[in-house]
Amino acid sequence: MLKNNDARTPGRPPKEADQKNRILLEAAKAITSVGYEQCNLQDIANAINLSRPALYHYFSTQQEIFTAIAFTRTQSGLNIIQEQIAIDQITNDIDLVRSMAFASHDTITIQFSTTNGEFDKSYSIYRGPNSNRILISDFPNSDGGIISLDNYRMRGVEIKSINFNNSYELQFIPLGDCDLTSEGSISTSIDLFTSG
Repeated sequence: MLKNNDARTPGRPPKEADQKNRILLEAAKAITSVGYEQCNLQDIANAINLSRPALYHYFSTQQEIFTAIAFTRTQSGLNIIQEQIAIDQITNDIDLVRSMAFASHDTITIQFSTTNGEFDKSYSIYRGPNSNRILISDFPNSDGGIISLDNYRMRGVEIKSINFNNSYELQFIPLGDCDLTSEGSISTSIDLFTSG
């Protein structure tokens, strides 16, 4: 009995998306090693132990494989840029909150939204001490005080976790001091090849 629904039954071919990714990976290696002009579909088929007709099931031409590789690499590059933009937005907002706490002589808190310990791509900014927090509804780039990275520009970004000393809050007390004794971290994940 299979424990993982994604696992395949022994003797069955891999899922189409997995096989396409495997073909693209091996094709990229082959093209890199011998060059596009010298690489042919038979070389790619041999590299992944497929017959040439089986390879045609996934890609009909060498150009189609090359286009898929180029598209995948371009998409991966865009994902890296989008993740950096998301991290820059978070760190810029942290700097702004620190400045606001210093300038207003008030406690300002960034509260990151999580589900089961994973970042939900949104966070809120509050003014005031823990017992009397008020949402700052006019915070820049927010929708009523909630900053969301789950919009059309950041759909491909996957920020796995945000952790500040085992907390999902970052609080700045008057004069802009942070109430943490250690640095926080932001973890991301990037897949080089995606199904599609």
